[in-house]
Amino acid sequence: MRRECVLKPVESITEFRGTRHFRIALGGFHATRRRGGVIIPLAFIAACAAISGSSAVHAQPTFEFDAVTLSTYVPSPGMGTGIAVADFDGDDDPDIFVPTGAGVPNLLLRNRGDGTFDEVAAQFGLADQRQARVALWADYDGDGDLDLFVGRDCFFESAGIAAAGSCGEVSLSLFEQRPGGFVEVSAAVGLSASAGSLTTFHAGGLSAGDVSGDGLPDIYFARWLAGPELYISDTLFVASEAPGYSLGSGVTGITGAPGGEWQTLFHDFDGDGRLDLFVNVDFGANQLWMNGGNLNFVDVAPAAGVDSEWNEMGLAVGDYDNDGDLDMYITNIHDWQADTRGEISRNRLFRNDSEPGSVQFADTSIDNGVDNSEWGWGTTWLDADNDGDLDLAATNGYCEPPPDGYCAPRHEMDRSRFFENPGDGGPMIEVGEVVGFDDELIGAGLIAADFDGDGRQDLLQSAIDPGSAPWTPLQFFGRTERLTLYLNRPVGGAQAGRHVVIRPRMVGTNSRAVGAVVRMYLDSGDVLTRLVQAGESWMSQGPATLHFGLGAGTAIDRVEIDWPDGSGTSVFTHVGPNRDFTLYGPADMLFLSGFE
Repeated sequence: MRRECVLKPVESITEFRGTRHFRIALGGFHATRRRGGVIIPLAFIAACAAISGSSAVHAQPTFEFDAVTLSTYVPSPGMGTGIAVADFDGDDDPDIFVPTGAGVPNLLLRNRGDGTFDEVAAQFGLADQRQARVALWADYDGDGDLDLFVGRDCFFESAGIAAAGSCGEVSLSLFEQRPGGFVEVSAAVGLSASAGSLTTFHAGGLSAGDVSGDGLPDIYFARWLAGPELYISDTLFVASEAPGYSLGSGVTGITGAPGGEWQTLFHDFDGDGRLDLFVNVDFGANQLWMNGGNLNFVDVAPAAGVDSEWNEMGLAVGDYDNDGDLDMYITNIHDWQADTRGEISRNRLFRNDSEPGSVQFADTSIDNGVDNSEWGWGTTWLDADNDGDLDLAATNGYCEPPPDGYCAPRHEMDRSRFFENPGDGGPMIEVGEVVGFDDELIGAGLIAADFDGDGRQDLLQSAIDPGSAPWTPLQFFGRTERLTLYLNRPVGGAQAGRHVVIRPRMVGTNSRAVGAVVRMYLDSGDVLTRLVQAGESWMSQGPATLHFGLGAGTAIDRVEIDWPDGSGTSVFTHVGPNRDFTLYGPADMLFLSGFE
């Protein structure tokens, strides 16, 4: 049995000049806490390693997060709202769209390039005041710029909550980017279903991927306790037709049965050149729909080992073991219920063990120390210290409205978690309190990106503030959400670290290369793998910009990109550290940007 060493304040806590001092177990070593980060003395680490029998002493993290509140706003009532991050204005900086509750203008935060922002929603025609829950940036018409889908529901409308809006509003809107701003084109492209058409459901995540093969993004709208919606691009059926959508046109296999769908992932799991679809399901088995072509899908989740039946919430894809394929991390409610096999609920870390002709995953969450983040929601992979392996962040929390609600302190005030990857094949180490990602808000969306351009990935979180309104009927629904940017800062004299930024782009309709897989081969033998995706975490989206930490002393042998349209693989050499590269494909129309 593996013995663990846990840092806890057990004897005394004192405050002196803004610094918190407390005495911990194990020999009376002391730690200090500044800005949410705990500084642990090396003597404690050595003692901890000694009693646990570990042969390795893990060094103190070389980074910490500096929390900055970007906005506080009234959300649509429910479990929380997502965040959509993309470079909508083409200046290579990640911008932020935030959906809000009815009567409150949506937020568009335009990045100044240094991690500070201007709110410009009204300027660009996106200050819509209908209730909104989730958003997704995608180039729906293939003209090279990003358009915006906004999803909504009318959860709690029957309770008379103003922020819930009207069930008569369309459930999915599309704002097309044109010179000077955005224009709503929902009706023109066939998006007309009302938010209340499938009962008062709670919206889930939006995801985009070209499953129909016409070069334009198809849209999957997950719904909690209602049937999902898969919008297929009309140009598949009428080649001369302008870009638009038909709901589920021609799809076989994927049913519209009500379920607890939260988040989905488009990815070519079997390498046949067609995007498949993984669906995270709450109150039911997960689904893995393999695309057989011509919109024929077959669910292979049981055979692939990913059909767990707990309360799957957030979803993050990344290659945590640097073996060249993509693994999946799924947040859950820890120790909450048992599935039909008698297993107690926990987070899942599905290691990809697929071989040609067989898609296979194995759960390694317990072995890797990431099985518990309590009532989990948004989650994301990132290389916070640029050491060449992916770390993991997860946000959490829950509190139901009275009078019959559940609001145990264990979940309402649970802290966010950060798992640092030691890079040696051993378990990840939970260091949230050490690095300052330990808020006690009720988390929702969580995205990683380099917002201030310093070469380190930061975190962006949307979360309900449980202290913003009393826990009483009606007043409870007045709780606000907080948008927090966690800026990644080096500590202890650490440098930013060697890294590379890759922006895959395609000539043609799929301008952001959604679905592309990028592999960076190092002389150490490691293969760093990233996926360009549209829709991730929990009802959220990260930018189509891929960050690779390199660690010290490694050289890049080559970069390979598997393009999502089945057109093959492009190979790039002469990719150097601490540079940004825009790599265009497919290979028959190849352009490079960023090379000297």
